[in-house]
Amino acid sequence: MNSTRRRHIIPISLMLFTAFSARALWLDQQSFWYDEAFSVWLAAKSFGDITWHMLAVDSNTPAHYWLLKAWLAMAGGSDFCARLLSVFGGVTAAALATLLPSRTARVPAVICCGAIALWPALVQIGQDARTYAWMGAAVVASTAALSRALTRNARKAWWTWALFTVLTVGMHIMGIGVFVAQLMVAAGWVWKSDRARRSARIAASIIPVAAC
Repeated sequence: MNSTRRRHIIPISLMLFTAFSARALWLDQQSFWYDEAFSVWLAAKSFGDITWHMLAVDSNTPAHYWLLKAWLAMAGGSDFCARLLSVFGGVTAAALATLLPSRTARVPAVICCGAIALWPALVQIGQDARTYAWMGAAVVASTAALSRALTRNARKAWWTWALFTVLTVGMHIMGIGVFVAQLMVAAGWVWKSDRARRSARIAASIIPVAAC
């Protein structure tokens, strides 16, 4: 590990601790609002019932409710435990934000981490028993993976991006919008790239899987 990375371990660690503290503080001070109560109610059903309800009734994707069901089975069904899952989602998003810079500069990584850790709207999202904290983490992960795929142009990197893209859409149907935006970025990058033909072949083999 080089000296630049060592120098930023402490500030990033402090930001992640702050991200957790800001979200976990007074987490169960207020009772559930309607959407949170719905999340817990749906998570109490079977995996099959969750899937049917989300696809047939809500026209949405069920991954978060699967995750919440598994989490509540392990952690308990209190308001605090239900919301704690979103706390971890917010902290995960802040940690993944350190991967966003495509170069070796670490100051931008610290800034990205701090922005997600402390942005008031994201703190609020990280305190609700809803899908958005983990969807945010999936968006950050897919964006970092896309950056890596475009700069390294390796098949493994493209598959990693596809995996996180599927996860993003699985968390919420709005993830399709993220997918479309990332496709536009990738298309612009490939168009300018000297290795456009090779990138296009690799992306073409992965994109249909992500779109399913």
